[in-house]
Amino acid sequence: MPFTNKTVRGLLVAVFLAVLGLGAAQAATFEGELLIAGEVDPLPGPFLRTAEGLSFPSGFIVTGAEGDFADAGLGFGDTGMRADFMFDTLPVSDFITIAGITTTLTSIEVFDQGDGFLTYIGLGILEADGFDDTPVQFSFSADGAGSRFAFSSTISTTITVIPVPGALVLFASGLAAFGLRRRQST
Repeated sequence: MPFTNKTVRGLLVAVFLAVLGLGAAQAATFEGELLIAGEVDPLPGPFLRTAEGLSFPSGFIVTGAEGDFADAGLGFGDTGMRADFMFDTLPVSDFITIAGITTTLTSIEVFDQGDGFLTYIGLGILEADGFDDTPVQFSFSADGAGSRFAFSSTISTTITVIPVPGALVLFASGLAAFGLRRRQST
């Protein structure tokens, strides 16, 4: 089937509009940082050195909030819940829950562990009404003595940018050149 000028123009317009529509789109991700603190118990106890998991008997208290966390009304003194978990049992749903914001812990790496201290970095997903699921990083530090341990933790979000695929741009450029060349030869 031969291409007519009308067909080529229609294809060029369709591809051009598709490329413009893709652009560098940014999802409606949740942005900001939440600082929390509270009590923690090693599982099994009594020392953090031998901990294979953590229990949070009284949830947590907010010590700072920025970005969308602050816009959601979170601030110093607000409280939330943190799920108990074992390091080798992931993912952990409802890992951190506060004011309609929930997180899922998907991975963890313990960096340092001793009788009275433990630090880890975790990755997960934050869910909140009106926002796309957003990747988050959990930074955690616990320390104490005897059987009393306290923790501080930061939940920080990242922005996901969706780039235009290079192959589509290359295809559209080739198609446009084809259409112009064909038009010039008629």
